[in-house]
Amino acid sequence: MPAEAQKDVLKGVNPPTPAHDQLGPLKCLLNREAFDEVHLLTDHGTVKNRHYVKWLGGNPVLHCVKLANPTDYPEVFKVVDAELTSVVNVPRPDRIDLCVHLSPGTPTMTAIWLLLGKSKYHPTKFFQTHEGKAWETDIPFDLVVDFVPQVLRDADARLQQFASKSPQDVPGFQGIVATASLSVLL
Repeated sequence: MPAEAQKDVLKGVNPPTPAHDQLGPLKCLLNREAFDEVHLLTDHGTVKNRHYVKWLGGNPVLHCVKLANPTDYPEVFKVVDAELTSVVNVPRPDRIDLCVHLSPGTPTMTAIWLLLGKSKYHPTKFFQTHEGKAWETDIPFDLVVDFVPQVLRDADARLQQFASKSPQDVPGFQGIVATASLSVLL
């Protein structure tokens, strides 16, 4: 890519300066792993995106998103969840294996990818890159298997505790007054 085009693509991005022989996290991963589809979330303009996609190669699908603050958990969650939903809901002849690259982006983005990949979009494969190396990374917990059952057991135990008492024995129920009525339309 010509120096002027590189400067235009990187202007405002503030990426870490890779060593001379390193290509950056995404290009590194794509040079080492094959994916049937590549989807990229971007908040850069058309010119920058076009230059980047040309340099990256392949035929990635760009999802143009806007984030006012890339460290705002609710905002990042909303955007990432919507984009993941749009990707997984595309009709395909075969089941897809969802893969997520954790290395680029903010720590907030990484946390959101992990939470969604380990819960709503389970199972997901996670990849990382560092210093020119790329690998599938093992995340040593599974929200669905390890934590959700315990949360449900705790909630069930709490409900059983309340159910074993009469309403007047449970704080807050003393002031509840209710009447029953029955309406039948024939």
